[in-house]
Amino acid sequence: MISTDIVVIGGGCVGLTAALGLAEQGYSVVVVDRAPELVELSKPQPRVSALSLASQQILTNLNAWQHMESDRLSAYDSMKVWDKESFGDISFNADQVNQSHLGHIVENSNIRNGLIKAAKAQSLITLKFETEITAIHNNDEQVVLTLVDGGADANSLVMAKLAIAADGAQSWVKKQLKSATTFSDYDHHAIVANIKTAEPHNQCARQVFLPQGPLALLPMFGEQQIFAALFGLLRLNKLNI
Repeated sequence: MISTDIVVIGGGCVGLTAALGLAEQGYSVVVVDRAPELVELSKPQPRVSALSLASQQILTNLNAWQHMESDRLSAYDSMKVWDKESFGDISFNADQVNQSHLGHIVENSNIRNGLIKAAKAQSLITLKFETEITAIHNNDEQVVLTLVDGGADANSLVMAKLAIAADGAQSWVKKQLKSATTFSDYDHHAIVANIKTAEPHNQCARQVFLPQGPLALLPMFGEQQIFAALFGLLRLNKLNI
């Protein structure tokens, strides 16, 4: 049995950031996730995050930013947002706020890899990837998880004073605890793509509001690499931006 202060269920960016922050405060933490540990960054990834300067500082303080692949961190120093159907338009740049850049567009896998490497260097964190949770029992004093990891300890227990459910929108923990959920279907979907453009993006993050929904065009590493994300009803044949 593993006894710890806190168990974090979910080893994504949110769960790992929470684990590192708690360990910095002196708490022992176990992170459990069914996914593999590190993701190989051999090609552009399909999920990215726009990280502000404040987020960069948090990740730097947790010693995670330093472990990310620096050549895949895409700084942007200007933003342009407009409405296709009206005169609405706004643009600004880093010089206006006396900064070298406004933020970075970073693949989620790169963020997660950096967080994992930082967590491995933190003695108060135990990482258990490729591990299934088969049962959870909780009361007012503790939480006990039953794990199956396929290793030498094929079945093991984790006992903690607190559990953090960071296992996503379709949370297994939430279902096991029968937590109430309010759900609304907006009949919207998203399309994401990595695009090679004819012209350089010039480190500018762009977003246009279309009748079909907002379209974001985010600068990636490489002067002509764009991450595009369209959200909306997506009943369309072509886009006019």
